[in-house]
Amino acid sequence: MGRGVCGHLSEFTIGSVRYANEPDDWGADPGEKTMKVRAGSAIGPRVDRFLYEYDFGSTTELSLRVTGRAKRIERREAVRLLARNDTPAWNCSSCDAPAVSVCSLCIWERFWFACADHEESHDDCDEDGWLPVVNSPRMGVCGYGG
Repeated sequence: MGRGVCGHLSEFTIGSVRYANEPDDWGADPGEKTMKVRAGSAIGPRVDRFLYEYDFGSTTELSLRVTGRAKRIERREAVRLLARNDTPAWNCSSCDAPAVSVCSLCIWERFWFACADHEESHDDCDEDGWLPVVNSPRMGVCGYGG
């Protein structure tokens, strides 16, 4: 499976096929292929949705979808991946002010977003658990700081 920057494994699942950088060494799996394939070949004209999984220890799953396909006049077909990632507004769990930190130790609890004022009042956890609010699905997971 693909290794991320910090050694985490990842893969895409498109239809019934899993795409990984390091396909499973334990046996031939006909449903697994290498990530060394062009996106256009893997996605094809009929796929509208697919899955990406990152870090199989604290997995982040992204459900992706094709929102449009452009026709090209040029002879050579090419796929261009386009995305818009608008930053969501995250508010403090205590006062509704803009959050600046997230408590990675309380990520599954009620209180985990904090503004600058309420970060210090959250004394149940130590300061090593605080991570910055960032525009990423990995926010608060596995020490991710952006």
